[in-house]
Amino acid sequence: MYSEVPELVKRLKPNKAYEELSPKMKVGLQILEYSDIDHKDVYFSKLVGDMKNVSRQTIHQSLDSLIDQGTISSKWDKNEKQRWVRGYKPASEGQKRLLRRTYYATHDEE
Repeated sequence: MYSEVPELVKRLKPNKAYEELSPKMKVGLQILEYSDIDHKDVYFSKLVGDMKNVSRQTIHQSLDSLIDQGTISSKWDKNEKQRWVRGYKPASEGQKRLLRRTYYATHDEE
């Protein structure tokens, strides 16, 4: 019924269309990269470090909104230092498809 959108295998370079996306969608795409490429959840501090052009407050608000919309999910885990951190990932396969379609439309090969 739905055409499969391939899993990301490497990080691609954002194109001009990426700049038109909302900060919330950019956060969602960053979470998708970690889920598909690195096969792990991403933590808030990693998002802040990777998304230097987006404020901490905007990232936090985006995460809350994406969770409320059902686009991403979160769970509490212990990290390498045995500290409790909240990990984020796409909420479902349907949400991954939506994020992948957006990712491929807004990124190009280098």
